[in-house]
Amino acid sequence: WAGKWKMELSQIQALAERVKAALNEQLNEANTKSSLIMPFLQAMGYDVFDHSEVAQEYVSEFGTKKGEKVDIAILREREPVMLIECKPLGDALDTGRCSQLFRYFNTQPARIGILTDGRRYLFFSDLEKENIMDGKPFMEIDLLNFNERALPELQKLTKDSWDLDAALSSAETLKYTRAIKILVSKDVVEPSDSLVRYYASQCYDGKIMPRVLEVFRNIVKRAYSEYVSDEISKRLETVRKVEEQAHEAQNEQYQSIEHNLPVEPCTGKDGIVTHNTEVWALVAIRTLLREVVDPTRIMLRDQKSYCSILLDDNNRKPICRLFNFQHFDWGMDNIGKNASILIFTDSKPKKFPLQFVDDIYPLADKLIEAVKFYE
Repeated sequence: WAGKWKMELSQIQALAERVKAALNEQLNEANTKSSLIMPFLQAMGYDVFDHSEVAQEYVSEFGTKKGEKVDIAILREREPVMLIECKPLGDALDTGRCSQLFRYFNTQPARIGILTDGRRYLFFSDLEKENIMDGKPFMEIDLLNFNERALPELQKLTKDSWDLDAALSSAETLKYTRAIKILVSKDVVEPSDSLVRYYASQCYDGKIMPRVLEVFRNIVKRAYSEYVSDEISKRLETVRKVEEQAHEAQNEQYQSIEHNLPVEPCTGKDGIVTHNTEVWALVAIRTLLREVVDPTRIMLRDQKSYCSILLDDNNRKPICRLFNFQHFDWGMDNIGKNASILIFTDSKPKKFPLQFVDDIYPLADKLIEAVKFYE
């Protein structure tokens, strides 16, 4: 990830895989810091090997707490801008247990404090009283349940996109939105008396006695449940229609090129054979990447032992390689047992077995990651 300073969703996903792999390892604080928290900071663009940028066991040089240490400090121009308190993976992130952050916060120029166990990250600031860290975080992310809406806010705190004013400007809205969402989630499960009384007063003419309140409590719970269910159904229906439209567009693209496909395998120079299925794979890959790059930039270059899919027909920009595609036969059910695709992802090439050309479609994210490496 070095050199890619804008945090990407693919990096969040890679970090989540790290967390999943570590869940049963009972990591202590030091191991959590080195195997999970440092990679997170690296994904944010910070050089974790440069003590002048990412300082571990940072010693306070401000205020009355001189000599005290904070687990990690992110420095800009040699001054701390973010303070991080680390806990072992799986530890309860109780804000009552982050006394280090509270103490350090009013002795440092930093405006952002983070409490983390490598999976969950709680972000604090001093929105209520200057130089006094708020008791509740303005943002919380869970790598195993990541909400993409948090990514733009997280990017404001990355090295290359650092924008403290913008981050603090949205922090207050994030903080109270988070608090209200927690209240709403509680009311969905068990509506409070004041909420039930409010709704009952809008549609019931009689006096709201305790018995009436309990009747309306169940009605409010049911109404909330049905409303959420209806909204989910609407969203799913919208997704279904979008997928149908995309499928129709894909079929039209296939039909538009079908007459150009060879009926029999094409033998080129040096006896290299290009099979129909390799051409179909090229079409599938162009379709998957059409929102990322111009499809005409994605080219096929066949070799004797494999078929390369390249960006700009450049051997130094490989997207993937197709192996054993000559075994594909559209007329058979059990096909392509030895066929595979090697995708050149950002981290390292990875091979995936295939039975059908259509098995390429679930690999869209990997192919996009491969192309973005060159863009």
